[in-house]
Amino acid sequence: MTPPARMSWMPPPANPLATRQRLLAVWGLAWIAGFVDGAGYLALVGVYTSHMTGNTAALGHFLSVRDWREVAAHGWPLVAFLAGLMVGATLMEIGRRGRHHSRLSLVLGVEIVLLALLAALDPRGSAATLGWLWLPAAAMGMQTVTITKVGDQRVYSTYMTGSLSKFAEAVTGYGFWLADRIRSGRPGWPREALRHNLLGHTIVTGGLWLLFLIGGFSGAVAESAWGLHALWWPVLGLGLLAWLDRLHPISPVHAGEKLGFEG
Repeated sequence: MTPPARMSWMPPPANPLATRQRLLAVWGLAWIAGFVDGAGYLALVGVYTSHMTGNTAALGHFLSVRDWREVAAHGWPLVAFLAGLMVGATLMEIGRRGRHHSRLSLVLGVEIVLLALLAALDPRGSAATLGWLWLPAAAMGMQTVTITKVGDQRVYSTYMTGSLSKFAEAVTGYGFWLADRIRSGRPGWPREALRHNLLGHTIVTGGLWLLFLIGGFSGAVAESAWGLHALWWPVLGLGLLAWLDRLHPISPVHAGEKLGFEG
């Protein structure tokens, strides 16, 4: 007899977080990412901790002019971010295999430790050396693989290029759909317009960008007042999300979920 496939059955999560509340959670993570980016940029050698597209472009530039100090400054967070991605994905996969519905709290717990260490030590001035970039960059890499879906939409809380492109696509598609319905004079289209999938995608991606922007602003303001002690605010936010995940799983394990989070 062929043995049953692994994960073919598992008890459903108790009181999982609803889709709308899940959206609020991922918006909260976007605020945290923006806050860490804004505060970290000002305090730690002027390099962003989750903006890997910009760091990669800068790395290429400084390699071409052989400015090795800047090569290290932009290459080091790339290594840390990648390590964080792999650790975060590993913890999420361990949670999947162990059928641990509150697996998000595993990742957030490590992220809290990394940011709390940076907040407690608060390296500034001559102490704010390149090595400290490892902590926030690795934390942001881990956060990237936590909540990756809201409804049927793929989302990430730590970088906004993809969110802006999805926002533009959704707005454009929704605009064409709306124009077609208005021209056709189809009855009931206003109610249908409020429930359209593309409008939901617009709200999700636009909200991600806006919360990241607010996070960057508040992180910069807080850093100017408290230095990296300001990171206690995102640590508090992560702690609340981890606690919420224990009560109502935010990223529960699904029986059909594949290795590598495919599909």
